[in-house]
Amino acid sequence: DSLELFVMPVWARNYPASDIVMLVYDVPEASIASVCARLKSDRVGLVEVTDATIIPGVSTPWNSLQSASYWTAFRAACR
Repeated sequence: DSLELFVMPVWARNYPASDIVMLVYDVPEASIASVCARLKSDRVGLVEVTDATIIPGVSTPWNSLQSASYWTAFRAACR
């Protein structure tokens, strides 16, 4: 799981979930549900998950195209 080392900062508890936003990249389609479940348990209000791999100076998570099945899995798991 790409979030196994992440620890939500203590200061985040001072804000409503709607103020917490996370972008998690390099998430394979098979891991979407577990990543979204983890983010929900950490009280993340807005979630973006992508299978994009980030190459500093070359690519960003926003310039990748997910397949229709990835998008469907994301919508089902991360609502």
